Amino acid sequence: MFETLKSISVNCFELFFIAGLTGWGLWLCFGQRKTGHREWLLLLAGGIVVMLGWRCAIRVISGRYALNLYPFVLLGMGLLSIKACWPAQLPEKMRTFLCITVCLVLTLIGAARCMTMQQHQKNFGALTAFLRQEAACCEAPLFLSMNGEARRLEYYSGLHFENGKYAPVAAPLKGYAPWLNDRVYWICSWRDADKVGTIGGAKPEEVFRDRGTRSVVFCWRNPRWPDPPEQKVPDETQGTIVCCEDFESFDTVLPGKNWKTLESRGLVIPSAGIAMPKILSPNPGHHLGDLHSAEIRVTGGEADRAKGVILNGEHSFMVFLPNCGGGFVLQGLTGRREYQASLRFRGTPGSRFQILYYGYALPAVYGACRQADRIYELRWRFVLSREQKCNPVIYVEKGSRIVFDEIKIACIKEK
Repeated sequence: MFETLKSISVNCFELFFIAGLTGWGLWLCFGQRKTGHREWLLLLAGGIVVMLGWRCAIRVISGRYALNLYPFVLLGMGLLSIKACWPAQLPEKMRTFLCITVCLVLTLIGAARCMTMQQHQKNFGALTAFLRQEAACCEAPLFLSMNGEARRLEYYSGLHFENGKYAPVAAPLKGYAPWLNDRVYWICSWRDADKVGTIGGAKPEEVFRDRGTRSVVFCWRNPRWPDPPEQKVPDETQGTIVCCEDFESFDTVLPGKNWKTLESRGLVIPSAGIAMPKILSPNPGHHLGDLHSAEIRVTGGEADRAKGVILNGEHSFMVFLPNCGGGFVLQGLTGRREYQASLRFRGTPGSRFQILYYGYALPAVYGACRQADRIYELRWRFVLSREQKCNPVIYVEKGSRIVFDEIKIACIKEK
């Protein structure tokens, strides 16, 4: 509530806001029975209470909504110039003096505010010049705006900015950064400098502080660029293998057989069927909205080998989603276990995916392709702390073409 009132007062100019409320308060206490148009002013006063209450309840997100109250603030300031609104106990000359003095002071303050307004406007010149200089030294930078100024920064700098303040957007971008970006820049306000997150356990360093926009720039430098991120899980598979999918054994899916939803969304299934793995399947409940031109199948044969969509052995699993993202569900895993997993993949540059855990709020694991001719390997560990079973989900991002192979999950410890 207090944050909302602060936002409204700042956008209406704090001194005018206080003067306006004071004018309305004096009128309600002393002047409402002495001034004309009492009913209309009471209606306006009630409207102010409703508007303030509504904004305090829902919170002001954008400052322009606070300006809707500005006419009422100005009217409240005008009430200060009416002698009938001041206490009747004061002598008439004193009330006249107060009216004239208040009007003169508010006029001078308003004029000074207008003359110095240019000094309070944000100057993006120094900040954007620094960012352009940094971008010229980078191969694949990522810029995250945490101060709500992404569009303005884009306009003045000519660079592309992502909204780093919106967690559903920022979290995946930071997860993919060790695969795709050599540097990540956070642009945030001075008061939010302590809210900058980490990438790979490392906190970015402050590289620039700008007075013109009251912003600070943090930079994270990829220590392994241009190599993939470091895999901290041992290479060898430990424990008991509970899931091993090399796509050498698969089923043939026929049109209409449990796939009607995907077909209705545009997925083409030939009359002879398509080859699909036994323990990995697309789930219509995990997006997979527009499947026109999409390709989801087990690859095999000389034609696919020539295209580079076979990673190992005779078969691999290819996913191409040009119009939407979507999830592919693995077989269920028993709870109260610690697991170690790995998979190999290759794809077109910029293709991305993440590993999620259905029913568990575990951190996502990210993988991405930077070079088309390179085979990457992803290894990770996770713990299922409850009895509830879990189905890992491979979520492939929109626009990605990725080939997977050798998916292995081993139970290394029982809880």
